[in-house]
Amino acid sequence: MAEDVCWQAFQTFDRNGDGKIDKDELASLLQDECVQNYTVRDIASIMEDIDKNGDGQIDFQEFFAMMRVEPPKD
Repeated sequence: MAEDVCWQAFQTFDRNGDGKIDKDELASLLQDECVQNYTVRDIASIMEDIDKNGDGQIDFQEFFAMMRVEPPKD
């Protein structure tokens, strides 16, 4: 996936424009009707999987690395 496309997607999640996605921003996006069934545990799991440096936020490098992972083949 091209980096510029990932950057645009990242900016959608980074609501306050600080260059990082925190738990509140992720939870805000999860309020969308399509994903309302996510729980706090799900959010914590997502953060744990993506937040590689453990600072409680997802920076662009972590986001980009997550976007580059290929899904498992059936």
